Amino acid sequence: MDMKVIRIDDALVGPMNNETYDNYLKNHSEYSLFPFRPKTDPGDAWAIPVVTGHKYKIHWQNGIDFERIQLTLSPLWGPTDKNVYIVHNFTDVRAKVDFIMPAKDIVPNMTLVNKTKD
Repeated sequence: MDMKVIRIDDALVGPMNNETYDNYLKNHSEYSLFPFRPKTDPGDAWAIPVVTGHKYKIHWQNGIDFERIQLTLSPLWGPTDKNVYIVHNFTDVRAKVDFIMPAKDIVPNMTLVNKTKD
């Protein structure tokens, strides 16, 4: 399954109404396609060129059942570069999903959405 990437900058899609936005996402010519790489060796992973200062939506062409995804910055990335926003739909019915933050413990399941008001 190919990975699909489309630009969704706020300035680009923000003015679109729902119908125009849906049509934009359905237009296959707007996407960049990256062939599926079945190996888990990081040296054989996807390399996706992105332009700093933009927002991208990524997903797999026909959906895929995966348990892990890892994004790694290029060594060419510099601290003065603009941000890059990656949007990825996550729909799953698993009983538990763990989020592991860098240099922290696992964020317990449901703690990011179930907050009590003081």
